[in-house]
Amino acid sequence: MHKSQQHRINDVLHKIHRDIDQPLSAKQLAEAANWSTFHFHRCFKSVVGENVTDYIRRVRLELAANQLVFFPDLSIGNILSQCGFKSQASFSHAFKKQFACTPSQWRSNGYQARIRQTQQNWDSAIVERAEKAANYATPQVTVKTLPPRKAVYLRHLSYGRDIRQTWEKLEVWARQQSLDWDSLPKLGLHHSNADITPLDKCHYVACIEVDISPKKALPLNQFIIPGGSYACFEASGFYGDLLPILHKFYHDWLPNSGYSLAPTPGYANYRRCHFIDPEEHFDLTFCIPLWL
Repeated sequence: MHKSQQHRINDVLHKIHRDIDQPLSAKQLAEAANWSTFHFHRCFKSVVGENVTDYIRRVRLELAANQLVFFPDLSIGNILSQCGFKSQASFSHAFKKQFACTPSQWRSNGYQARIRQTQQNWDSAIVERAEKAANYATPQVTVKTLPPRKAVYLRHLSYGRDIRQTWEKLEVWARQQSLDWDSLPKLGLHHSNADITPLDKCHYVACIEVDISPKKALPLNQFIIPGGSYACFEASGFYGDLLPILHKFYHDWLPNSGYSLAPTPGYANYRRCHFIDPEEHFDLTFCIPLWL
């Protein structure tokens, strides 16, 4: 696929995640990409690996699954509206098809069963850390207003060690642009909750913050990480430690915070990135967008 086509699909993906509570038809997204609907379907499937309708449905359902657990006092009606579903009947049907239980059952105990099932496929380093997660302290969170951040990026499917290959591609591009790789701000967007999404299906985006013209950015893509209210906490450790730390944030801090999750992904602001560090060590600030 031509790089300009991939660029347009990446813009569409950004729109989907940003506007997940809004109506999102294939026709509307095709028009935004300046393609016919037929050509848009073909290009989207080629880049993403699933058709656009299935992708939107899955993103909405995963967001709803998180909201059901993290916010037990939030009504199912409010949740389905936040996630872009039109009716409780369509939401319940789609949810049961995806997670093999109703939204109410999921909120009661289905979520825990899904965690156990998903964690069976985690690699050994993450499993070892997850078993110790009960002893981790809840992160010390500060709510901050952060500015937008302009970045070039590459998407990666999985939260595994193979993310290193994507970062290596970014480094090659940066050095071709005569940029100082070591001093460039490095960000990692986490679209998926690894508690309920298999690691090899989690969506990660490797970014470097740089203000550069779209033409000079090619063959990479650009986007702006939205500014706004974020829950921010410091974390350090080694490969396998971050997902259990995020688990503590989502299950301990978030439900009692008075905030809900915004539909855009949280990101790691790396001072040291475990995917490119020789010792797999990380030191970062994690920033998660919030709604009141």
